[in-house]
Amino acid sequence: MPDRPLSPTPSSPMLLTRRGVLGLGLGAVAAAVLASCTPAPQWVTPTGAAVSGTEKNRGGTGRVTTVDLTAAPTTLDLAGTSAATWAFGGIPAPVIRLTAGDTLKATVRNQLDADTPCTGTDSPSATTWMGSLR
Repeated sequence: MPDRPLSPTPSSPMLLTRRGVLGLGLGAVAAAVLASCTPAPQWVTPTGAAVSGTEKNRGGTGRVTTVDLTAAPTTLDLAGTSAATWAFGGIPAPVIRLTAGDTLKATVRNQLDADTPCTGTDSPSATTWMGSLR
C-alpha cells in the first residue's frame, strides 16, 4: 500500500494579492460609473396629470352602486362547533356586482377591536379588495 494520508490535506488559505485589490477597486469604480449613468426614476403620483388624464378618458356607464359595509366580529356555527371570526354583515360577505365602467361608492365602518377573539394579539385589521373573474 502506498504511503498516503487517509484524509485529503487542507488547501492553503486564499491570500489577497495586489492584483486582487486592484481588481476589486476597478470593479467598484465601474459599478459607480454605471450607476451614475442611469436616469432618475419618473414617479407617477395618484393625483398627477398622467392618472387624471387616464381617468378622464376612461369614461364609464354612469351607474353608481352604493354599499355600506361594517366589519365586526361574529360567530359561525360549523356543524355544532362555534368559531369566532370577522365578517362584513354576512358570511362570507355581501356580494357586490358591478360591470366594467360602473363606479362603486363604499362606506366602510370598522367595529373590530385591536384585541379580538380571532387573533388574541394587538394587531390592526385590513381589508383586501379584489377584482372579479369572468
